[in-house]
Amino acid sequence: MEIAFLLIGLALGGAGMFFLMKPADDLDPEKPRELLKNAEKEAQHVREDNREKIKAMQRALEAEEKSMEESFEKMESVIGQKEEILNRKEERNKAAQTSKETLDGELKRLAEEEKKLTENTVGELSKRSGLTREKALEEARRELEALVTTNAEWRKKSALEELEEDAPRHAKAILQVVIQRLGVESSVDKNHTGVIVKDDKFKGLLVGKGGVNIEYLESLLPVSIIFNLGDTATIHVGGVNLLRRNIAKKAIEKMQTWVKKKGSLDHEMIKQAVDESEKEIMALCDKKGAESIKLMGLDPAKTPPELVNYVGRLYFRTSYGQNVTGHSNEMGFAARLIADFIGTDPQIAMQAAFYHDIGKAIDHDVGGAHDDLSKEILEKFNYDPRIVHAAWVHHDKGPCENPEDF
Repeated sequence: MEIAFLLIGLALGGAGMFFLMKPADDLDPEKPRELLKNAEKEAQHVREDNREKIKAMQRALEAEEKSMEESFEKMESVIGQKEEILNRKEERNKAAQTSKETLDGELKRLAEEEKKLTENTVGELSKRSGLTREKALEEARRELEALVTTNAEWRKKSALEELEEDAPRHAKAILQVVIQRLGVESSVDKNHTGVIVKDDKFKGLLVGKGGVNIEYLESLLPVSIIFNLGDTATIHVGGVNLLRRNIAKKAIEKMQTWVKKKGSLDHEMIKQAVDESEKEIMALCDKKGAESIKLMGLDPAKTPPELVNYVGRLYFRTSYGQNVTGHSNEMGFAARLIADFIGTDPQIAMQAAFYHDIGKAIDHDVGGAHDDLSKEILEKFNYDPRIVHAAWVHHDKGPCENPEDF
């Protein structure tokens, strides 16, 4: 038994000596240097990252400081304007007090004159002045008119200043009532141009060998077809022109149905799908345009068909997250209500507001500023110059000449 333990001890000792006496060549002398080098790189990266963060914080602080300075300047400007208004009111009050004292004196004098005139007949006045009775009365009327018109210019200026000061308050009150009465649906755009793919095989056919099919489809509209953007089961259609994106969406839906039956896809099928989809979308534009025009109390049958289509195209146009058809309807209703309040032409105001963004129906296709295009379209269809001008100047392209322009 002791011999067995001795043999085991010798074996373990021999193994230990083997590992202790292992050649140093098996250790990598460059490894510590590499670790140190990597640590230095990481430290440099951290330093650079911190420097960028510090710079970003400095820029943010500078921007905040600049914003606060601008806010203070605006506050000082507003305070200055209010002080000016108060000074003008004070001046008017002083002038009004002076005018009141003057008028009181004049009234007193006139009362005395009236008493004297009562005591004397018109004949006596005529005799003393050497005038006939009619001439004497005419002279008295002139003196009275001069008295009444005294300080007329000052009173006119005071009335205008008060109107300018009170106008914002009245405008807010009118807008508050209009917004409460408006009650239209939200104009936030809800158009979505994603297509649910029911069979992954369709994706491959749509792309085509070497991407020939997808390139051909994108060249026809043009749009961007995006695969596997978050949801792998959805093909997204991208691009600036929402109208063409919806044409592409409908075309892809058609192709997916056809591929399920035929099992293949070629350029002829793609072209057919796009042509049919464009006709269907344009028919929908005609329908949406007629609905929107009718909503404004206008007759679609008396509206040029091309203009009806343009109005409908705005259903596939957005601006700042709003659907432009919804926005145009809102503006038409609001303009008509405001016009009724302020006593200007409600039809001119309503149509100008309704058509003010009509240029957005074609700006992605032809280019140019949408307000200039709106002017060209309305002039093309011989709309009232007041409607044309009011629609055109909604971005201050020209001077406001009539109440409807505002």
